[in-house]
Amino acid sequence: MAGIWAISCKPCELACVRQEVHARDAEAQLVRLASSDNVLSLIEADAGVLAGMLCSTSDLADDEAVSLIERVAKLVTCPLIVMCDRLDPGLIARLFYAGATEVVAGGSSSSCEPVSSKEACAKGALRQATSAGAVAHSKEPAKSASGMDAYAEPARQVHDRTAFHYASSMTTALDEPDGLDEPDELGRSDELEEPDEIDGLDEVASRKAMGGRSTSSEPGAPVICAIAGRGGVGTSSVVGLMAATAARMGLRTAVIDLDLMHGNLPALMGIDDPVDLARLLKDSDSVSETAIEATAMMVSPGLTLWGSLERPELAESMGTAVEQLIFALRDPADVIFIDTSVAWGDAVAAAVAMCDRCLVVGAPGPTQPESAARIAQLAARLGVARTKMVSVLNRCTASSLNEEFALRFEMALSLHSRVRIPDGGSEVSGLLSFGRLEDLARGESRLTSAIQTCTSSLLKELGCAVPEGFGKPSEQDSGGLRIRLPWDKAGEPR
Repeated sequence: MAGIWAISCKPCELACVRQEVHARDAEAQLVRLASSDNVLSLIEADAGVLAGMLCSTSDLADDEAVSLIERVAKLVTCPLIVMCDRLDPGLIARLFYAGATEVVAGGSSSSCEPVSSKEACAKGALRQATSAGAVAHSKEPAKSASGMDAYAEPARQVHDRTAFHYASSMTTALDEPDGLDEPDELGRSDELEEPDEIDGLDEVASRKAMGGRSTSSEPGAPVICAIAGRGGVGTSSVVGLMAATAARMGLRTAVIDLDLMHGNLPALMGIDDPVDLARLLKDSDSVSETAIEATAMMVSPGLTLWGSLERPELAESMGTAVEQLIFALRDPADVIFIDTSVAWGDAVAAAVAMCDRCLVVGAPGPTQPESAARIAQLAARLGVARTKMVSVLNRCTASSLNEEFALRFEMALSLHSRVRIPDGGSEVSGLLSFGRLEDLARGESRLTSAIQTCTSSLLKELGCAVPEGFGKPSEQDSGGLRIRLPWDKAGEPR
């Protein structure tokens, strides 16, 4: 059955709207709603009926459009496209922050073409990219679907993955004549080389707009990036466990430790002699295949790690190298996990800007909700839509955490996707102290069950092939913490 798209626009915009929707879903059925109230009524009645929504701002005030997208984003996970009748960087940023997955130029005063990256960079509208990554749509309608939400990506095939060793798989992927030997192949346009127009975090956002996705015909590996407002919340442990779980599913998993100054993922994964990521800097223009192979650390079959630095003072010079590394890994890998630091540099900003899912990790602490909310706002300013963010509350069964704190943390983030990971107790710290993270991931506990469930659900959303039944929550974990009382239902002692 063809998907149903709700549209809200003026009659004179119908042809333009139909063109945009059919470029993304050729079989879509359009239902035009006369007002924003009708849109909300339809969604509240049955949110699952929609395959997508396109709303025009031409007959809405800015605040009304932002409010509508914000309310709809809390109810659905389908693509939310906004057609703007003017190029207003402030409005575009607010729409993405509210939850829009894509903003295109349109309206009665335009030719209904997607916002081009050249125009956007020149005028400062650096949030016109889709949150999924690829942006500068072609002016040909058939190609304007390149910015579709990751939810709509077809499941990628799982090949024979008895072991994912970067050196063998990357040789096949990068030995093409049009590979990544030239920096121009990284999806950046000539405009980005002009420092007058872009600088700082805005440059990172525009780079995401120009090439957050692989340039190959097959979608590149999704990028899952974990961020935190404060240190010590278990971000590295969560990333490592999720990566080890993905590798156990048969996916070729790449992990990048971008806590470049004080990263400890190699130690958690049992790497006794970590390789210095600074070797990527040997080539002045671009990161070579040889350098990427030289810095790869094979943790186990299917799991390969990059990072961090022997000399922390080099962290600020790693931005471009890390960005090129992520681009290069999108072809040979099936999924990329990235750990980050609390203090962001260019490398972390680039990774967050091009990610497909952003995990906002927190744990019990007096100011955790406020810190997590600030770091989520920073990610949103880099162009990551809030529909791509996931609230991850770690150690949610710790003695210092109660339900009131958990709700306060989740309300501060106000994200549709929420995950709670239980505390693993002394066993976790003991195994991690000796670099036995994989042993922990293979164990049977409430912690590993929650990690498996979360990872499985996340990878399915991103189009990865997950074995049937893997990560299915057990009856023991489905209802939260269970307490055995000393008497039965009838009040008799056990």
